[in-house]
Amino acid sequence: MFDAVAFAGGGNRCYWQGGFWDAAAPRLGLSPDLVVGVSAGAWSACHTLLGMSRRAAEMVAEGCRRGRPVPIGQFDITNPAGVRRAYEIGVKDGEAFAGRMAPSST
Repeated sequence: MFDAVAFAGGGNRCYWQGGFWDAAAPRLGLSPDLVVGVSAGAWSACHTLLGMSRRAAEMVAEGCRRGRPVPIGQFDITNPAGVRRAYEIGVKDGEAFAGRMAPSST
């Protein structure tokens, strides 16, 4: 379906991308030949394609919970809920996308 995938940088967008990939890739059988990432997106691509995106989001959320927040992006990551929320929104969006893109069985 897609030969290449790009992961954008930008704070919590990276956790959203992980959730999106986790939900959409298996349902659509995505296996791109080329993956690129920009800034934090390069980090996001690595942990996502290794199947560790939920774990990475939880580790960052734990760091925030312990008082080491890094306030960036459109989601509030000054608390653990912001990181988790970005990932879960990505999962929801990925499921919706996969549902629209999957071949119809009728």
